[in-house]
Amino acid sequence: MLTFGEGVVLKMALTQWQAWAATQGGLDNTDTMFPRLRAAADLLMFPKDMLRDAATREEILPALTLPQVCALVTKFVPDDYAPDSVPRGLVYDLQAQVCVGGGMWGCLERVCV
Repeated sequence: MLTFGEGVVLKMALTQWQAWAATQGGLDNTDTMFPRLRAAADLLMFPKDMLRDAATREEILPALTLPQVCALVTKFVPDDYAPDSVPRGLVYDLQAQVCVGGGMWGCLERVCV
Protein backbone atom coordinates (compact mmCIF):
# COMPACT_ATOMS: atom_id res chain seq x y z
CA MET A 1 0.00 0.00 0.00
CA LEU A 2 1.06 3.58 -0.67
CA THR A 3 0.57 6.61 1.60
CA PHE A 4 1.18 10.34 1.69
CA GLY A 5 3.98 9.76 4.22
CA GLU A 6 5.69 7.31 1.88
CA GLY A 7 5.48 9.96 -0.86
CA VAL A 8 7.32 12.38 1.42
CA VAL A 9 10.01 9.81 2.22
CA LEU A 10 10.44 8.98 -1.47
CA LYS A 11 10.69 12.67 -2.39
CA MET A 12 13.33 13.23 0.30
CA ALA A 13 15.34 10.19 -0.84
CA LEU A 14 15.24 11.38 -4.44
CA THR A 15 16.43 14.83 -3.36
CA GLN A 16 19.35 13.24 -1.49
CA TRP A 17 20.25 11.08 -4.50
CA GLN A 18 20.11 14.16 -6.71
CA ALA A 19 22.39 16.10 -4.35
CA TRP A 20 24.84 13.19 -4.23
CA ALA A 21 24.85 12.85 -8.02
CA ALA A 22 25.52 16.57 -8.39
CA THR A 23 28.65 16.23 -6.23
CA GLN A 24 29.97 13.38 -8.38
CA GLY A 25 30.35 15.56 -11.45
CA GLY A 26 29.57 14.71 -15.01
CA LEU A 27 25.86 15.38 -14.62
CA ASP A 28 24.83 18.76 -15.92
CA ASN A 29 21.13 18.46 -15.09
CA THR A 30 20.25 16.25 -12.14
CA ASP A 31 16.62 17.45 -12.30
CA THR A 32 15.99 14.90 -15.03
CA MET A 33 16.92 11.97 -12.81
CA PHE A 34 14.15 9.52 -11.89
CA PRO A 35 11.18 11.38 -13.45
CA ARG A 36 8.68 8.57 -12.83
CA LEU A 37 9.70 8.15 -9.19
CA ARG A 38 9.40 11.92 -8.68
CA ALA A 39 5.98 11.91 -10.30
CA ALA A 40 4.89 8.96 -8.15
CA ALA A 41 5.97 10.82 -5.00
CA ASP A 42 4.10 13.90 -6.19
CA LEU A 43 0.98 11.84 -6.88
CA LEU A 44 1.01 10.40 -3.35
CA MET A 45 1.13 13.92 -1.90
CA PHE A 46 -1.33 15.46 -4.38
CA PRO A 47 -5.05 15.98 -3.60
CA LYS A 48 -6.53 12.89 -5.23
CA ASP A 49 -9.77 14.52 -6.38
CA MET A 50 -7.76 16.84 -8.64
CA LEU A 51 -6.57 13.80 -10.61
CA ARG A 52 -9.91 13.70 -12.43
CA ASP A 53 -8.79 16.62 -14.60
CA ALA A 54 -6.57 15.48 -17.48
CA ALA A 55 -4.91 18.90 -17.87
CA THR A 56 -3.96 18.99 -14.19
CA ARG A 57 -2.56 15.45 -14.36
CA GLU A 58 -0.54 16.34 -17.44
CA GLU A 59 0.88 19.44 -15.78
CA ILE A 60 1.72 17.87 -12.41
CA LEU A 61 2.54 14.28 -13.46
CA PRO A 62 3.87 14.43 -17.05
CA ALA A 63 6.14 11.41 -16.57
CA LEU A 64 3.25 9.07 -15.71
CA THR A 65 0.77 7.55 -18.12
CA LEU A 66 -2.90 7.38 -17.18
CA PRO A 67 -2.71 3.61 -16.50
CA GLN A 68 0.28 4.25 -14.18
CA VAL A 69 -1.65 6.99 -12.34
CA CYS A 70 -4.60 4.65 -12.07
CA ALA A 71 -2.47 1.82 -10.69
CA LEU A 72 -0.88 4.07 -8.05
CA VAL A 73 -4.22 5.53 -6.95
CA THR A 74 -5.67 2.07 -6.35
CA LYS A 75 -2.81 1.32 -3.96
CA PHE A 76 -3.19 4.54 -1.95
CA VAL A 77 -4.37 4.26 1.66
CA PRO A 78 -4.96 7.05 4.20
CA ASP A 79 -2.35 7.80 6.85
CA ASP A 80 -1.78 10.41 9.57
CA TYR A 81 -0.70 13.03 7.02
CA ALA A 82 -3.58 12.45 4.59
CA PRO A 83 -6.44 10.83 6.53
CA ASP A 84 -8.94 10.96 3.66
CA SER A 85 -9.32 7.98 1.38
CA VAL A 86 -9.39 8.20 -2.40
CA PRO A 87 -12.64 9.97 -3.37
CA ARG A 88 -15.46 7.62 -4.23
CA GLY A 89 -15.71 7.07 -7.95
CA LEU A 90 -12.25 8.43 -8.80
CA VAL A 91 -10.90 5.00 -9.73
CA TYR A 92 -13.87 4.42 -12.02
CA ASP A 93 -13.48 7.86 -13.61
CA LEU A 94 -9.81 7.14 -14.30
CA GLN A 95 -10.67 3.71 -15.69
CA ALA A 96 -13.21 5.30 -18.02
CA GLN A 97 -10.54 7.71 -19.25
CA VAL A 98 -8.18 4.78 -19.86
CA CYS A 99 -10.92 3.12 -21.94
CA VAL A 100 -11.54 6.28 -23.96
CA GLY A 101 -7.85 7.01 -24.47
CA GLY A 102 -6.71 3.46 -25.08
CA GLY A 103 -9.60 2.18 -27.13
CA MET A 104 -10.65 -1.41 -26.60
CA TRP A 105 -7.18 -2.48 -25.41
CA GLY A 106 -7.21 0.17 -22.68
CA CYS A 107 -10.45 -1.30 -21.36
CA LEU A 108 -9.17 -4.84 -21.47
CA GLU A 109 -6.15 -3.95 -19.32
CA ARG A 110 -8.41 -3.15 -16.34
CA VAL A 111 -5.54 -1.42 -14.56
CA CYS A 112 -7.75 0.34 -12.04
CA VAL A 113 -9.96 -2.42 -10.73
